[in-house]
Amino acid sequence: MLTYLATTVEFGTTTTHLRHPWTSIWLPGIRSVGNKDMDIESRAANLTSMDKRINNLEKQIEKLLNDNENREDRLGHMETALANLTSVLTVDCGSPTPVEGTDVVYTSTGLHAIASYRCEKGFYNTIHPGQRIMSVCEKDGFWTMVNEKCVNISGCWTSHAGSVFYSGTRSTTKTGKVCQRWDSQEPHGHPNTNDMRFFIPGFDTPQTVTGSANYCRDPDRTGSVWCYTTDQSTRWERCDVPKCNI
Repeated sequence: MLTYLATTVEFGTTTTHLRHPWTSIWLPGIRSVGNKDMDIESRAANLTSMDKRINNLEKQIEKLLNDNENREDRLGHMETALANLTSVLTVDCGSPTPVEGTDVVYTSTGLHAIASYRCEKGFYNTIHPGQRIMSVCEKDGFWTMVNEKCVNISGCWTSHAGSVFYSGTRSTTKTGKVCQRWDSQEPHGHPNTNDMRFFIPGFDTPQTVTGSANYCRDPDRTGSVWCYTTDQSTRWERCDVPKCNI
């Protein structure tokens, strides 16, 4: 029943390692101080105890391999799990629900797919409590709700923390003077040359100095929409742009 695999002598101490031939289970070694002083009775008792443990283990394994109890229940559970998996794999929510003023990005319409919404160019995200800008495909075949609100600010201006934002193309002042390009220093030199001055919070499309051309803007945060003019005698002037109704 037992097979001796190795005997190691370390400083007068003999350690014998045992291994069961069928189960490949390593058993604790038996140590003795000097072979002549080995307690024969103790060794026999240890071997008998190990033999019993292995016999019990063999019986447990054999019972597990041949146990037919609850087999139908186990098979039923497996069939149910397989059916659920098949159901999950066939979920298709279709195209995400469109939201006015937004673009939606997604790579799949299957279960747990994610659709991300963002404001279209010229639209401003009026961030509000409880806003949801991502939708998830659920196992019932429907996308979760999205309540992002994007307002078209291409024809009006909105304010945020004391600053005014406008993304439209109005390029004349309230008296009809033509606006100077923001990336130009003629006829009026100015410090508004950093793209961040034209940044609009909640606005997906980046605003830049060059991209703002000679449109009415508020880069130095004066609280109104304005521009430098091409009239040498008039450095700057406000633009007649209505406020957005948000």
